[in-house]
Amino acid sequence: MPPRAWLPQRVGEPLLDADLTRGSLREALDRWCGVRVDGGTERLAMTAPAGEPRRLLGLEKRQPALVVERLGCAGERPVEWGETFVRGDRCGLLLEWSAAGCGWAVEGS
Repeated sequence: MPPRAWLPQRVGEPLLDADLTRGSLREALDRWCGVRVDGGTERLAMTAPAGEPRRLLGLEKRQPALVVERLGCAGERPVEWGETFVRGDRCGLLLEWSAAGCGWAVEGS
């Protein structure tokens, strides 16, 4: 299922006529809107999706999926809210840790 994103009208209006088939939403926001997403939060959780997400992913009623909810900000201003669903049987987490710090990445298709 493709990621979905919601933008405030005043931020996203220049994108109404933009070709969004190439590149990322964040690149388009920077190029067409002059908005650079430079931070935010992402929440990862397991869920049993219903409705459209379940249908698009081809899941049975109680099959799990990973949902990533994100809030992207330009400075202190929220400019993007998004969600991505990934089939539970096609994703995993890779965590790296060291004395220098920690990071994470989502693996999936």
